[in-house]
Amino acid sequence: MVNTFNYLGSRLRFNDAKYSRGYKTFVTGGSHGQTTWYLGQFSTDAIVHEFSQSISKLRNNINGMNEKYQSSMISREEYIYWLHTQWIPQFKEFIKVWGKEFITKDLRWGLNDVEKHIGMSLTLWPVMPELESDEECKNFRWKN
Repeated sequence: MVNTFNYLGSRLRFNDAKYSRGYKTFVTGGSHGQTTWYLGQFSTDAIVHEFSQSISKLRNNINGMNEKYQSSMISREEYIYWLHTQWIPQFKEFIKVWGKEFITKDLRWGLNDVEKHIGMSLTLWPVMPELESDEECKNFRWKN
């Protein structure tokens, strides 16, 4: 069996000795009812933890506000104000720290959806390379 992963980073990063093969992390992100698998390489476990916390915070914040808006706990104006003053700046800070290559597909889609609905220019994303691995996830190779 072959597993397919979206790679967080660039092809150059994959071969950089600074990002030890010993520090792989598999991050799942879902959009539209599907689970997507991501492979990221980090130089230490502490950085893996920091990345995971940051990306979870982005997801949790937008999910929480979406629930409030959809259940009419806040108005459309309050929701848009929050997006402009809180979530979008938080997202842009994440990009500044980690780079666009580290944004998962569900969050890429989410930011572009928000931008589209509130009349902002859409963020352009780099291509996300794909890797294949054997069943044990020990041997990774570029898919294409």
